[in-house]
Amino acid sequence: MTALMYASCAAGAVLLAAYIALCRNGRVIKGLFVKSFVSVSYLLAGTFAILSNPDSLFYGLPIIIAGVLGLKGDIYLDQKWMYDEHKDNYLRIGFICFGLGHFFYMWSLHQKVELTALEHLIPVAGGIVMVAFNLIMEKPTKQDFGKFRPFVSIYALVLGYTTALAVLIYIKTNALFALIFAIGCVSFMVSDLELSQMYFCKGKNNSVRFTINIITYYLAQFLIAITPAFVK
Repeated sequence: MTALMYASCAAGAVLLAAYIALCRNGRVIKGLFVKSFVSVSYLLAGTFAILSNPDSLFYGLPIIIAGVLGLKGDIYLDQKWMYDEHKDNYLRIGFICFGLGHFFYMWSLHQKVELTALEHLIPVAGGIVMVAFNLIMEKPTKQDFGKFRPFVSIYALVLGYTTALAVLIYIKTNALFALIFAIGCVSFMVSDLELSQMYFCKGKNNSVRFTINIITYYLAQFLIAITPAFVK
């Protein structure tokens, strides 16, 4: 099953390269289908990771659910570029899907380590710092969140919480799965910072930024998806 997990990752990398080639100069319907298959690849990788390590079942299932929510969020965000008249609704639904996905990531992580009352405050502080950073940097980076400021802030809170939680668990356990998870969360952060520039800063949506966003996003998804294989 481990070989199938890595084969799914390799297939995803090939499909991702095809998606970037198709859509680096603008989203197209064909690209949406290819991107969906990239997401299916990380879901397969996660499934094979669980099958390779059956003891990780209850840790891995929420990760699969989060991956499905990520797939749905991807579809809605791509439609934002294609159907301008509904772009705000697609963006809101995308935020909701990805935000809910992080709650399932939190669920997986909290299964692995029992935190003290004081340690529970560390991920909360991580989330608050992420929100503050976003709001403070809005004007210096020439972004305008506008009516999406509440959505941006809530998503930043859950992303910061998940990242800080993964780092904390790695520090406490020195476990490989937690290290991979934390790297995945950092990759999510890089992806979302690029995405924020593309969505909320005029003139920043270009092929280089698009490529960085997509590569770091899928790197995060694949890294987190395979963590069940490394859980002990």
